Amino acid sequence: MTERELDASLAWLSRINGFTDEYLAQWSRDQWRAWAISMRAGGRGLPHPILPGWMNDYLPEYWGKDWTNGPEMAHLWSTDANWFGLAQSHDDFEAVINECVDSANPSLDSIRDAWNHAHELEGMRPLLNLDLVPGKPGGVPVRGMIRGFYVVGQFSPKQRELFAALVPETPAKDNSWTEETPLGLLEVAEMDVQHELVWLLSDPAKPLEMIAFEWF
Repeated sequence: MTERELDASLAWLSRINGFTDEYLAQWSRDQWRAWAISMRAGGRGLPHPILPGWMNDYLPEYWGKDWTNGPEMAHLWSTDANWFGLAQSHDDFEAVINECVDSANPSLDSIRDAWNHAHELEGMRPLLNLDLVPGKPGGVPVRGMIRGFYVVGQFSPKQRELFAALVPETPAKDNSWTEETPLGLLEVAEMDVQHELVWLLSDPAKPLEMIAFEWF
């Protein structure tokens, strides 16, 4: 990507959002270039144009939706990959908490422990809302900014209490659906996961439930 092409992409972003030069300067030109290359790919198709090759095994066909904030290379909502384990096995990636000034941010340890606990329970699926963003100059090349943690399954009261205790910093939200729930209600609940994933987890005789921790 040429400097002129990058400038044109940043001018578009500033025009639609009212961003100032000072706002854009929070990130380096290389970080914005990674964003622009990803955006110009249309947010779809594998391999990803700029992310490390090993990540393609964990990306959906459609990996980008909103390009109007800070620089990111993919937005994964939802992803059931073990990004905590991937961060341990790849030195070009780290998982971090997206810190929001208006929300109660959990610690990375809390979310990791809760994810691992859900992963070990039969009939439950832990999910993350994750942005893949370019790292800071001189740092790890790719950062996974975690914006939300969700557990899909069917819960006993004790299990609900346990998940709340594992993530004490952030209030939990409960959602429940049956097989007759219209998909529109899932969208209202920001449950943007594949319909097949939802109902494969569900006992048709019982409602499907989700415990959500969000801080964005």
